[in-house]
Amino acid sequence: MGNLSKRAEDCAFTVRRNERKQVDGGKRPLLLLGLCLLLAALLAHTQRQVIASPARQPTGIQLLSTTEFPLPDPDSQPRNIIVEAPGRLWFTLPGINALGSLVVTSTVDYQFDIYPLSTPNSEPHDLVLDAANGVIWFTQLAGDRIGRFNLSTRQFQEFALPAASAPTGIALANDGTVWVALRDSNKIARLNPAQTILVNEVDHTTIPATKRDVTAQSGTNYIYLPIITHQWQLIEEILYPTAGAQFIDIAVSASNIVWLSAPGLNRMVTYNPDNGVFVNVNLHSFGQTPFPPHAVAMRGNTPWVTAPTKNWIGVYIPGTLSLWSWYSAHPSDQGPTDLVHRSLGTVNELWYVQPSDNRAGRLQINSQGQLILNQSTLLPTSNSFPEGIAVDNNGHAWITASATNAIVWWQPSATVNFDLPTIQHP
Repeated sequence: MGNLSKRAEDCAFTVRRNERKQVDGGKRPLLLLGLCLLLAALLAHTQRQVIASPARQPTGIQLLSTTEFPLPDPDSQPRNIIVEAPGRLWFTLPGINALGSLVVTSTVDYQFDIYPLSTPNSEPHDLVLDAANGVIWFTQLAGDRIGRFNLSTRQFQEFALPAASAPTGIALANDGTVWVALRDSNKIARLNPAQTILVNEVDHTTIPATKRDVTAQSGTNYIYLPIITHQWQLIEEILYPTAGAQFIDIAVSASNIVWLSAPGLNRMVTYNPDNGVFVNVNLHSFGQTPFPPHAVAMRGNTPWVTAPTKNWIGVYIPGTLSLWSWYSAHPSDQGPTDLVHRSLGTVNELWYVQPSDNRAGRLQINSQGQLILNQSTLLPTSNSFPEGIAVDNNGHAWITASATNAIVWWQPSATVNFDLPTIQHP
């Protein structure tokens, strides 16, 4: 296809040159123009055969900057990450059963703090910031618990779930309700933090004496704190009636509709807390069988999702034939998993990671649904297996490198856009 494109360009140049010379009374330029049109048609046909995906295609050339901050413990395995403020991050560390924070002043001036959990082997997984109340809510995948961390007191609370719940994604509604996806029990859980409840403080002496005090190691504070445990009956569980959903992620719309990714059933699921009704929304493209979703991110009442097996990111468009509009991520054997949305006026900006490709990327899509930027970068260390991504108000991404135990700071420093012809399928 490259040779054919080159010939078409050469042909067009020749036509313009001969038009200026007016050779043979204008007949030769017309003949050459006809040949150029024929080559252009062949080129368009070749491109049409190559572009098999209905998703939009990438554009752009970028200058990128990444900085890696290695965690002090080689077994940390950072997973999901959130931004408290630019340069101030929180993340789960399932490998060492802890929450972690990173404060970055510059590429050489930074500080890690590690907050171990007292419930052993609980595997902290996902987390969400409640900025209004100064707390972080998080799930404990193996411990069957919902955790709460107070940013002022640096104290934990834990809310127990029934065994074999396996809480995965967690989200915060506008009214302060905490929603959690329960993978193994095929349920969702709702917790109202405003309820008045009794608490029991865990005996601090159960923490080994060598770990009771704050110790400094390689610029890292290991901070062991008491935990306050709540009764699990305070959490309302709601059973999804179709078995095998395997809920992974959860998000709540501006109108308090809960969206869940159900890869086991190749669909998204919504739940309306006002009437208790579940609605199924299959994930598919026109003419294709449904495929599994992974992450979900909201803009207002509009969900965006990742489809790793297709290497797509999609937006829900109700009332259309396929219900979804799809955009291609960077070409990869494994498509995007984690996803975060940022609004730039009327432009939607979607940030994602591709773990097996060791890559993070972002898309920008305008209000007309046109892809205006597809940008990506490799992580600094090979085989880092990025799992989580968050974006601050400066437009900088923060990525967890699970396999290499690091937090990566990605600053997309410059972008030069250009237009490429795309072929869109219904």
